[in-house]
Amino acid sequence: MPLINPIVHNSHWIDGKKMAFSREVHIYDNRVTPVLKPSVFNVLHCSGEPEQFRSNNAQIIAAANRYDLILTWDKMILANCKNAVMFPFGMTWIKEEDIRSINVEDKTTKTSFIITNKNNNLRTQTSSSNS
Repeated sequence: MPLINPIVHNSHWIDGKKMAFSREVHIYDNRVTPVLKPSVFNVLHCSGEPEQFRSNNAQIIAAANRYDLILTWDKMILANCKNAVMFPFGMTWIKEEDIRSINVEDKTTKTSFIITNKNNNLRTQTSSSNS
């Protein structure tokens, strides 16, 4: 039986061409949306963003039965959805060639911070308090 690439919804960064399954799979990324094909294996992936940038926990818990599997690190979703499994998040958007060019031994500290220009309250408050 040939392997089948998944159909990926709501995502520009999950590359369905790099994975294959023995049956048809649809992956929905970070957003609760209507399941387009209930007869296939439907996965909700919500491990890459905090609740402020994805469907909120109440929406995910209410819609949990639409999905065969929910991948998350969120403790509330894990506790309230029997089809949720722990899916720790860890990745980088730094290009591989840039990573290879960094000489870790030359660093004076061993911690790096990458911040975003997203305007959220925490960043605003932190910036304001340091002014």
